[in-house]
This record gives sequence, structure tokens and C-alpha cells, in this order.
Amino acid sequence: MKRPSAWIAGFLFGAIGLSAHWSPPAQSTSDVTKRVIAPPGPKPVGPYSPGIMAGDFLYVSGQGARDRDGKLPETVDAQVRQTLENVKTIVEAAGLTLQHVVYSQVYLASMSSYDTMDRIWREYFPKQPPARAVLGVHRMPTDTPVEINVVAFRDLSRRKAIVPAGYPPNSPATAGVMAGDRLYLSGSFGAEILSGSVPADPAAQVQLALDNMKQTLTAAGMDFRHVVFVNPYLTDQASGQMNAIYAKHFEFGNTPARATIRVASLPGGNTIEFTGVAVAIFRNASRFGRRICVRAPPPAPVCLPAIRTSVRRRGRSRRDPTKCRASMLRPSRRRYGSRCGTSSMASRRPG
Repeated sequence: MKRPSAWIAGFLFGAIGLSAHWSPPAQSTSDVTKRVIAPPGPKPVGPYSPGIMAGDFLYVSGQGARDRDGKLPETVDAQVRQTLENVKTIVEAAGLTLQHVVYSQVYLASMSSYDTMDRIWREYFPKQPPARAVLGVHRMPTDTPVEINVVAFRDLSRRKAIVPAGYPPNSPATAGVMAGDRLYLSGSFGAEILSGSVPADPAAQVQLALDNMKQTLTAAGMDFRHVVFVNPYLTDQASGQMNAIYAKHFEFGNTPARATIRVASLPGGNTIEFTGVAVAIFRNASRFGRRICVRAPPPAPVCLPAIRTSVRRRGRSRRDPTKCRASMLRPSRRRYGSRCGTSSMASRRPG
């Protein structure tokens, strides 16, 4: 099986910044401003912007280790520094600082560079570091050995570090970071948090990774029902029972959106890592905001095609095709779409 490059992982990173609606006060989509952040520096190697500022959130595209002239430093130390300097340039061009960064994904061509990366990382994020996921990939654009992308949040008064009891105090990443109503989750491995010990059974690793994620959610006053997006990262040695174990932690028909990626390696010899985003504003976690429904074959019960995180409004027409309740996603005698009118959008039932 061909390993995915950081092109794929970078694309999926955009999904982890899944937009959430803040209430109160209500905010319409027309109120959110969007602008491109493109300071002088390495030119994008594809059809994307270096950064996008949308409301209070800044999304920074993956930055490699080449400098403004396209030169690649010789040492791993210098490569990591240049990568973080490239990220810093975009963040500062948006009027923010690295203190505003709430989430990051780090891609390494060789996991042997992890310790060096971690040491340099601590220099750039000495206090209250962002949530972070680290993964090894087979190859990246321009053959850069390291690539880093980030999400930053403008309002520091609404930025809060979430640290579960027993979490290492000197960790290079915070277990979770609240940015307004969103919780960005660091990668949760199938290993003991303090010792780093990895169970021999791959299935036990999956369960432990989800348990570790649950600790962060609990510390934030949430649970799995608040999760809206998940990235499971798996190596070739990961358990084939991942889906079955994962599904037990979510309500049938109420599972988060998800993108699963097979990676070349993970830190500490781990075989599984979960990262994601949770939203805290749901008034009734058992009945979320609207699901985005499409006419298509039923998906697997471990994920939904999309989740719209705005709170459902009352008074809609019963035949409104976007009003797809969780109860409508359960098996029934009705055919797909029987409660969603005749529009091109119809309710989906996990199969």
C-alpha cells in the first residue's frame, strides 16, 4: 500500500479546523471576515495560500525547512529552526505571535529527528505550548525533511490550556487547548502517559489511546459526544480492530466526522494516535447540531459525512431537507430520505 505524503495530510489538516458557531451572541457567516496572509518568504509550491485569517482563527499551511531563497539547511537542528521561523513569519504577518498558536501538526521524514525537533520546539514554545500531533511520513513536497502547520487564535483571553490530572508537567505539548468554544486535542497515543509504556497487544493500544483522549475531554468538562472531528493515524502494525473499538465510544448515528491516515511511523514506537476537535457549546450533547445529509450509500457507523456545529433552530418546516435528527439516523422501516422531503439532500442512515 502506497504511503500518503504530507500533501494528503496537509489537506486533511484543514478539516481539523472545522468551523463552529458561537452563541450567544449569534454570528452569521456574513459577519466572519476572511483574508489571505502572504508575507515575503518561501513561495507556495501548489495552489494554496500561506495563511488564511477567518474571524479569530488563523490557519497556516504546512511550512517546510527551505528559506526564502529555496535553500535547505544542512543540519536537522537548522532545518527545524527554519521551519518554525517560516511558521512564525506568517503568524506575525497576521498580527499574532506564537503564543496565539493553539494546535499544530508536525510531519517528519525520519522519526530519528524527533528528539532534535522536540528540543527546538520547546525553545519556540517555552510556556503553555499548543496541542500537537507528530507523525512520520514517507515523503513531503520539495523533499523537505520536516513540515509544520498550525492553527492560531486571536483572543488570548479565551485561550485556555487543558491539562488532565497526572499529565507530565514538562510536556512539549498541552493535552488540549480551548480556543473559544473549540477544544483542540493533542495526539493521544496507545501508551501510558507518564511512562510511555506501550502494551504488547495492538488492540489494547487502541483502547488506551481512546482512554487518554477521554481524560483530556473530561478535564475540559466534555466527553466523546462533544467531538466533531477525529484523525486516527495508524502504522502498518496497528490493530485491525480499530474501527470496532472506536465505535464503542460513540453513540450510533452520532459519530464525529473522521479521516483515517496510514503513516510511516509514530513517536515512541506507537502504532496508533488519535487527534481531533471538540466543541463545547452544545446545549444537549445527546442531540447535536445538524448533520449535513446527502443522498448516497449509507456510511459505516464509525463516522458521519459531515457535522454542522451550529445549534438547531426551532420552527423549521417538517419537510426541511437539512433537519435530520439523530433519531432519523437509526434503522427504521422508512426508506432513506422519507423524512427529508424530495430535495437532493436526504437523511443518511449508518449501515
